[in-house]
Amino acid sequence: NMEGSDPALLSPPQAFFLRENLKLRLLNARLALLARDETTYRSDVNVAASWLARYFDTRSRAAAAMAVSLKQLGSGGIGVSLPTIGESLAAVRGYKPIRKQAGQ
Repeated sequence: NMEGSDPALLSPPQAFFLRENLKLRLLNARLALLARDETTYRSDVNVAASWLARYFDTRSRAAAAMAVSLKQLGSGGIGVSLPTIGESLAAVRGYKPIRKQAGQ
């Protein structure tokens, strides 16, 4: 059955390189997250999820858990809400009276 959901059979060296490439995709996704590069982040997470579905037995507990994690990672946004200058100024002004009360 060529259209079935059974994972593709790989030789041991192929399986090793698949796992290493999967790790690299996830590391690249982490770097993209830190760089706030949402396009690369989503691409790497989606490729990892695709490889997982294609080459691993997703009926196994570990692969199923990873599939859920990748789905969660791929569905969330990576935007960061930075404080405005007004919010920063208010925080500094709020800190000054507390510092005076503490006797510093």
